[in-house]
Amino acid sequence: MANKLLLVAVLAAALLSFTALHAWASVPNPDNSTCALEWVYPGATLRVIACPAGDGSALAGSVTVRDQFNVPMAGVAVVVDVDFFCDHLVWCKTPAWLPDTTLITDGGGVARLPVGIDHSTTGLHFCAGRDVIGPPEIVDCCSVQYTVTCLGVQLCQVTTELVSVDLNQNPGSALYVEALDHQVFSVDYLSNTCRSDFNGTSEDTPTGTWAVAGLDISLFNEHWLHACEVQPPPATTEEVCP
Repeated sequence: MANKLLLVAVLAAALLSFTALHAWASVPNPDNSTCALEWVYPGATLRVIACPAGDGSALAGSVTVRDQFNVPMAGVAVVVDVDFFCDHLVWCKTPAWLPDTTLITDGGGVARLPVGIDHSTTGLHFCAGRDVIGPPEIVDCCSVQYTVTCLGVQLCQVTTELVSVDLNQNPGSALYVEALDHQVFSVDYLSNTCRSDFNGTSEDTPTGTWAVAGLDISLFNEHWLHACEVQPPPATTEEVCP
């Protein structure tokens, strides 16, 4: 009887040790985890679009964290770090979420970054423009990169080209989409100039295939006369660029 009790005690201790070891040894695994974040915009575009009013692209989605045993990790911190590689990017107001924002996973190991394009929910919006007319004149795109880490482990890193509908920071046009910006865009129309290729795709036209064409006109016009002072829709009191 004593031997049986001893055996039960040994097995119980071993089980507890294994459970404790498993919990202690759990680390985020990039292969088992999922980064479902993306820059979203209410229209088809492969690029991140900046607008002084903050109604351009916004980072949205979720991150699911699983360990090396493919078990969801609940209650852990997920850090989303965003880096803008653009020396001539001009901020209306530096976003509060720069350089990074921290999310906590739920019971299923999911951390969500909710963004409402109509600004009905909080998210990673930003209010900015570019000064491309120099000197020297800048025709290239910028880029923005987000990196997701959990407990020091990098889960993903994605870099996307960045454009802005506000192209000119001359007096009267600073952080304001108006006629001087339209002049820059008009120079780029029916060309392959990256700075005005807002949707990131080429279009067939009667004069050839160009990166800057009709769809880019539509995207530019959506932000006509937008400025830092533009407020969010009256349906919400949310500050777009806190």
